[in-house]
Amino acid sequence: MEKTEKGPDSHTQMLNKRMRDFYMYGQVSYFDILVGASDLSDFSTRYDFLRRILQPDAELIAKTMAERESIAQKKELERAVVAIQELRKVAVEKRMPVASRYQGKRSMLDDLESQKDEADGPTFTSRSASTAFRPTYRGICHKRQKEQTDGLFAL
Repeated sequence: MEKTEKGPDSHTQMLNKRMRDFYMYGQVSYFDILVGASDLSDFSTRYDFLRRILQPDAELIAKTMAERESIAQKKELERAVVAIQELRKVAVEKRMPVASRYQGKRSMLDDLESQKDEADGPTFTSRSASTAFRPTYRGICHKRQKEQTDGLFAL
């Protein structure tokens, strides 16, 4: 970037030298140069010389302005990059507590799920046992009921 910043300075120095020359030798009106021609051939020659003198100056001015604009854009981009980096840093700092809380809750959820699985295990086997025991229990209940009803009719 320093290299591009030196470019406009050297161009500016060249333009300053041209201005100093105008000041020291007096500003010549381009119109006076063209009107001072003695014939059409002289006018064409003077016009060509003026164009050759002015074209590099115009290009130098345009180049200087473009380089200054480029430098300004680069500085703006650098500021934007710094701002983005700061925002990312803030986002990471804000994300850390959230991630830590998420991990804590996820760990708690995993613990609760494992406890649930442990609690469901014996319930499932006791249900299986109760299912297997159900016909026997019904048989016993049915037998008692029959005995009770038989006892009522025996009286």
